[in-house]
Amino acid sequence: MGFSLKTQSYFNAAHFLTNYKGKCENLHGHRWQVIVYLYKENLSSQGEDKDMLIDFGEFKQIVRAEVKKFDHTFIVEENSLRPETVRALEQETFTLTFVPFRTTSENFARYFYQRFCALGLPVVRVEVDETPHNCAIYEA
Repeated sequence: MGFSLKTQSYFNAAHFLTNYKGKCENLHGHRWQVIVYLYKENLSSQGEDKDMLIDFGEFKQIVRAEVKKFDHTFIVEENSLRPETVRALEQETFTLTFVPFRTTSENFARYFYQRFCALGLPVVRVEVDETPHNCAIYEA
């Protein structure tokens, strides 16, 4: 038994799936929703966070800051585009965000889970929705 909190944030971005045969091999976009769940058995016992798992304001700020890094960018799996394509996109002033993984919702869920853990949050679950009907989950 313990205490849980959750918050959510959104980012709009373009991507494509490498080595995929189907609609998603083409450039397209989503409004991804990222939902982060925290868990602790006990609440803080002192200071400003007394009787809290974490201050909601701090929690929301951390999540939104990380999610915002992807907002309105073209997310590209590293080494999936030819160097001349990357140069051309950059010359057209597109904002590119390179990631070391295939840009699936499953990988984004794991990425955010690991990122928030590294930032010291007691994360137990991250959901990434790429549409209102499709959700990927990564949890402890």
